[in-house]
Amino acid sequence: MNRTWLPLPPLVVVGAVASSCIQGSISQRELRLNSDLATLSIPGIHGNELGIDRVNLALSFNGPSKKTYTKESTDPSKPVSVSAPTGEYLVNLDYFAGNDKVLSTSNCAQQTVKLNLLRKSNADINGFPVTVCFKDQMPWDPNINLGNDKPDPNILATNQKKLTSTFTSGINVAWVNFARDVGTGAPNLAEIKRQLSQLAASGGTVARLWIHTDGTTTPEYQGDRVIGPGTHTIKDLAKILDIAQQQKVQIMVTLWSFDMIRAELKQKDPAKVAANRLMVTKQSYLRDYTERALAPIVYALRDHPALHSWDICNEPEGMTTAENWGNIAAGDHVELKDVQVFVNRIAGKIHRIAPKNLVTVGAVSFKYLNKNQANGNIYTDQALIKAGGDPMGYLDYYQVHHYANKGKENSPFQNPASAFSLDKPIFVGEFDMKEYLDFELTSPRLTYAHLKKLGYNGALGWKDTSIQAMPLMLNAMAYLQNPAPSDDDPESCTHFAGGHGKPFFENETLYRKKYADLGADPSEWCIVD
Repeated sequence: MNRTWLPLPPLVVVGAVASSCIQGSISQRELRLNSDLATLSIPGIHGNELGIDRVNLALSFNGPSKKTYTKESTDPSKPVSVSAPTGEYLVNLDYFAGNDKVLSTSNCAQQTVKLNLLRKSNADINGFPVTVCFKDQMPWDPNINLGNDKPDPNILATNQKKLTSTFTSGINVAWVNFARDVGTGAPNLAEIKRQLSQLAASGGTVARLWIHTDGTTTPEYQGDRVIGPGTHTIKDLAKILDIAQQQKVQIMVTLWSFDMIRAELKQKDPAKVAANRLMVTKQSYLRDYTERALAPIVYALRDHPALHSWDICNEPEGMTTAENWGNIAAGDHVELKDVQVFVNRIAGKIHRIAPKNLVTVGAVSFKYLNKNQANGNIYTDQALIKAGGDPMGYLDYYQVHHYANKGKENSPFQNPASAFSLDKPIFVGEFDMKEYLDFELTSPRLTYAHLKKLGYNGALGWKDTSIQAMPLMLNAMAYLQNPAPSDDDPESCTHFAGGHGKPFFENETLYRKKYADLGADPSEWCIVD
């Protein structure tokens, strides 16, 4: 299981500790001089990488009185101390993220922790005085300094092999109910299952699903600050991942979208746009999100078999002055460096909690990954770490979106992956199936196969309902499994799982065809002669 280690400053202890964790003995007479009270001080946790927002320390007298002395703090970054008469105590130390007990002495295999609390001088004993464990009884090591963390080369190598060993084909579910698929307590699981079953039946393996999107439903805010993931967020997302696991596919979880500061949202909820903009531009507000919302989500779901990767934001460059999109109100645009910090800090938080989880971001085009363009590649490890300062804030793979209006020079369909000289695997995370002629292809069913041929590592078509893109994507993914004899396949449309069919946008008769085994509804089209 993955571990996150939290840094601790040197321990300042008033009181002698005799336990399996501490070596040494001290004279009873010497320690009892001047006072009958002693104080145990647990150092603060800096970083709260697990979303920890509360600590409780309890000392229960191991004698006839059974008296308990407790102290609770909502600021885990500061020491928590309990004073009590000298003597032997049972110690219980709990760290919470919301109501979730993340770390505790009671989680350890040896749950009874005895401690002799005796009067002594300061700082005679250094180190963390008790052991706390994760829920699976694995101990937490408090001595690792996160400030010096670096990516584990073995994990990096494993992740790169995972991403490059096979070509990943998939779809953009994106949303069933915009910004409300997670967090309401009632996600449309039936529709999500229908789409995932179609994906699986056509040989696809990954669906991209948006979560926070614009912040309408999740995370939870109080005023202009994020205070938690939202009551139903983790449970809803877990249910979706469970369905994906049943269908033997995975989910690329897209956290945010440029919609978080879009003018349309501002008209409905100007305070939400203001809060979201602060999150992108002010590190203290971003820290609220990463520690209070993101960390509990990642901690809860990091080991789910159906989790493919975390996609930090959909087309974040659309929020910037570099793109200057008209659907962002004047004065609300942010800078590219703000986006880099946003990506770096979120990626770093995820990698600390779940080092083996994959992280990406959905770039609006190769314009921001292309060293030959004005901005260069803004998502290199060096560029992200320089902007945000977190050495763990890197991407595991690049994800680019492409539409014909972005130009041939930025087209993954008209340039091999090698042309961009990137140092990580590349997924084409969005493209428009109807633009296959602009991509110089003869049929939409060739899109995925063509990207694979050009050296890309994955492809996920966009969900455009106006052209009924789903059957086109299913056909193209199935074509990967059972390609036609040539690019000019003469076969008529038979079955999506067969991968053959005529081009969608030619003057041929359209027939409705329902495939029960794919879960398709009657409105989906298949082309035959």
